[in-house]
Amino acid sequence: MPRGSSAYRIAAAAEITTAWLVAISSLPVINDPSTTIELFFTDFPSDIVYGGKTYLPSPVKLVAPKVSKDMERGTGSVALCNLTNEFSGYAKNYRIQDSQIIVTHAVKNGDAWLGLVSFVGVMDAPTIAEEKIPVKIASGRSVATLLPRTLY
Repeated sequence: MPRGSSAYRIAAAAEITTAWLVAISSLPVINDPSTTIELFFTDFPSDIVYGGKTYLPSPVKLVAPKVSKDMERGTGSVALCNLTNEFSGYAKNYRIQDSQIIVTHAVKNGDAWLGLVSFVGVMDAPTIAEEKIPVKIASGRSVATLLPRTLY
């Protein structure tokens, strides 16, 4: 049984214009977790309106998580490149680690975009470089990473 809707499959069979959509729907402030912002990025060269949200163009380097033989998704990575200092400030002032990330593969159908969610997971702490902000994404946290380690 196909995962995509019939409209998605029809649009994918025609002339294909695709884009990756990266949504970080709730990024909490480090000092005030009740205050959050939303960030939406795409690798498409212009803005995309999808699901009532505007995805901003950014050179996105995406390594999608691989699916294992037992259908478990592993880890991948997302890197936002050539960002302004404003976005570097987000990485310093907001708690990126353990925030949810949603990666959607979208296909253009006329003037509208049809999407299929490819991955929903959590992010590790980012590495802030001068030209990009890479972050590893995982399908969840294992018990081993959630429990504090005790030295004997």
